[in-house]
Amino acid sequence: MKQLTFFIAFLLVVSFSNAQDGSNDFKPSSNDKTLEVQFAPVSGSPVSIGGLRFRSFSSSSQAFRANVFLGFNLDSSPTFDDETNTSSVFTIAIRPGIEKHLAGTDRLSPYYGAELDLGLQSSTTNTYQGGGEFQKTTGQQGFFRIGANLILGTDYYIAKKLFLGAEIGVGLQYSSLSDVKVDGNVAQDRGGEFRFGPNALGQLRLGLVF
Repeated sequence: MKQLTFFIAFLLVVSFSNAQDGSNDFKPSSNDKTLEVQFAPVSGSPVSIGGLRFRSFSSSSQAFRANVFLGFNLDSSPTFDDETNTSSVFTIAIRPGIEKHLAGTDRLSPYYGAELDLGLQSSTTNTYQGGGEFQKTTGQQGFFRIGANLILGTDYYIAKKLFLGAEIGVGLQYSSLSDVKVDGNVAQDRGGEFRFGPNALGQLRLGLVF
């Protein structure tokens, strides 16, 4: 509740400050760039980076965009023989696309567009077997993904160079799931899967124009 109260107060202060400025030049124009992070004002972690979005405006009505995510997670746990089991996951994803912005208002910029969805994930687990021997398993969480999304969103400029946004969309994805290999030998062929349906960013987007 305190986070929500602070967030509302922040918006009111920013809006009041900008009300004193007679200029209506809030939205980006040709050659402007934006960077943004995800923002959830009432969650336990208000600001998170589930990827970084960059946009380059070729005009006030068109922008090229790219979402980029790099992730690496390493877990370890001790064994009964003073050895260590390890598990690692590496993820890379990029979603290049284009946006068409509508007239909206001085501060509100609705848009629609499309993007590609490319992703790759690999995983490796080393499990202690006793006697100084480890078993290496790869591919349990691995995949290669390709897809495309149609998107619909809006940006609201709460101040010059500062905006909040939200976005929804619908997309088709195909994921080729990695074979599970144990000590280099194929133990499971997981094939692939198609997915189609709506998708939404469950957080607000907080961005800067530069």
